[in-house]
Amino acid sequence: FYDITSHAVIVWAAGLTLSGICLAYILFPPRDKLWPVQSAVLAVLAAGGLLALYANAARSEVRLLVYEYSSISRSNLQVIEEFLDLGHSWENEAQATEPPRVKMEQPVENPAFQAVGGNRPLIVFVVIDACRPDHMGIYGYERMTTPNLKRYEHLFVRFNNAVSQATATSCSMRHFFTGHYSSRFMLKTRGIGPFFINNLIDAGYDKLHLNIIGSDYNGISALAFLRDMPPELLARVRYYCADEQNEKEAIDSFTEERLKNTPFASEPEIQLVSGTDQNDCKKVRSLLQYLDSLALPGGTIPASGLFAYVHMTASHFPWRKREAGTWYGKTETDLYDHNISFCDSASGELLDGLRERGLLDDAILIFTADHGTGLNEHGRYGGFNPYIEQINVPLLIHIPGIPAREEPELVALFDIAPTLVVPFFPEYADNFDGISLWPLLTEHRTQPDRVIFGLNSFADSYFLI
Repeated sequence: FYDITSHAVIVWAAGLTLSGICLAYILFPPRDKLWPVQSAVLAVLAAGGLLALYANAARSEVRLLVYEYSSISRSNLQVIEEFLDLGHSWENEAQATEPPRVKMEQPVENPAFQAVGGNRPLIVFVVIDACRPDHMGIYGYERMTTPNLKRYEHLFVRFNNAVSQATATSCSMRHFFTGHYSSRFMLKTRGIGPFFINNLIDAGYDKLHLNIIGSDYNGISALAFLRDMPPELLARVRYYCADEQNEKEAIDSFTEERLKNTPFASEPEIQLVSGTDQNDCKKVRSLLQYLDSLALPGGTIPASGLFAYVHMTASHFPWRKREAGTWYGKTETDLYDHNISFCDSASGELLDGLRERGLLDDAILIFTADHGTGLNEHGRYGGFNPYIEQINVPLLIHIPGIPAREEPELVALFDIAPTLVVPFFPEYADNFDGISLWPLLTEHRTQPDRVIFGLNSFADSYFLI
């Protein structure tokens, strides 16, 4: 980013231009009857130009703020000086220089994780795309669109004031998978910063089941999960793309280029399930089948050290009739509620499957959404504008040993990354823009006052919460 103040350019240019014109007239005066009048006008202009120069005398450089995706064409700008020592800027937004960022105390050990003792519980991270909490039965909606999540509400801390940092999927995922504002990575042509799963791998998580959506163009493809992995971590994993051979070939090529002759481990440790058209229930069944493949002869499933990510997409516009879920009618709102009900069917299949395999109580479970959606409250369905319907998201968290309750504190999606990483690496607490929720979850502390910055996706605008 470049910090340059545009009005200074105008003032300097005006001052120099006016002073230059006056100097030219003084050195080469015109010979006509209007010269006295012209002299008076030029004297005023000269005084204005000198005053402008004097006003800017204290400035040692001229600066202009330029950010990627701007409506101002970069070809029309010449960056005079790259200025990196910014105080409060897009590069470190939401971290005001005064007062300093609050550093919350982080537990070195937590009974739920028992990281020091070697217990790395199964983590299941579920994103229900474009899901609004005010249309979920578990959040009090008049239609019981989520009877399965409601059946298991005794497990969850339900956050009633969770917000997304973006209004569209790809940008929102960049936030919650990195724990950072996506604007930190805007000037990168590829890659968006390491995902927090790298930290989990470093903590001993050696099995990943990832449901991938999107392309490498928007930074949330299969390659995005692997691109920033250190070679020593990448060398330990193999992967399987369940649907699309082309993507598997792309990953193979990428990995061979990165690792050359580095051998893989003998057992598959990363499984990538590709494709947005895959039925959400099939995504859940793929995970359950993977769990079954890990079963020991006695039937016990060693799920310790497994991180699973499931991204459900039925609830995203456009909506259609599904083979499961409650049917409410043919209006757009009816169809939206029906598709949330369908995602709840998949969620119920997942939770029931974990319970039947003896994995539910000891697992860490997260159910959330990447963003909300418009239902014609502001003249359109879907949409990307940062209305509350678009940025308010559900957040349900189950951690063993933490009783269920409602939590009114303001939290953000990029708080998820530090929440999962900090119990293993307390020293990483201040490496994230998000804040670990452990103190709030375990000790009922209030969150520090903060301003949450958000991106209005596909437009040059931002919002503050």
